[in-house]
Amino acid sequence: MNSDNNILVVDDDPFILSATSKVLKDAGYTVVEAATGTKALLEVQKTMPDLMLLDNELPDISGLEVCRRLKNNPDTSHIFISIVSGTKVSPSDQSNGLDIGADEYILRPIGNRELLSRVKAMLRLRNTEKELTKYQENLEKLVQERTNALRMGIYERKHLNEALVQSKALSQSVLNSLSAHIAVIDKHGTIIAVNEAWQK
Repeated sequence: MNSDNNILVVDDDPFILSATSKVLKDAGYTVVEAATGTKALLEVQKTMPDLMLLDNELPDISGLEVCRRLKNNPDTSHIFISIVSGTKVSPSDQSNGLDIGADEYILRPIGNRELLSRVKAMLRLRNTEKELTKYQENLEKLVQERTNALRMGIYERKHLNEALVQSKALSQSVLNSLSAHIAVIDKHGTIIAVNEAWQK
């Protein structure tokens, strides 16, 4: 089953729309339908599909214009879009579609087996892209956490050093306030501090 992948099929021909959707649903995909460019743009906002099979010629907004809008929007540019056409099939038409941002250009008529093979290939690329994006996000999160930890460590060491300096100054002040001759010796017998009484 392929229910993790959502496909938006856009076509103004009710027979083609229904037939394409059935083939994809029978293959286990979750399918959403739209008959106009305007409806397609609304469905994208609601369902955020992984793949669009987008008819080039629609009654309101052309498929190329729908593709251009989606690819120019950072929130939807990741969607894989395949322009589908049975009339605009020249190399120039295909180049125009790919130049505007489409990831694939499918010519009609196309057999069910070939359609499913192409859909599978496009979704394989889309899923790989998803995994790479997820990996990058996790890597960035780890780097940020490590950076924050290092910053905290530097901050803590700085304040620890300041506290140590203040502690030494206070200890020396206490030593100097005593009139007796006082010396501080470490465990090796080395004198590490004396009070001012030694200097008088």
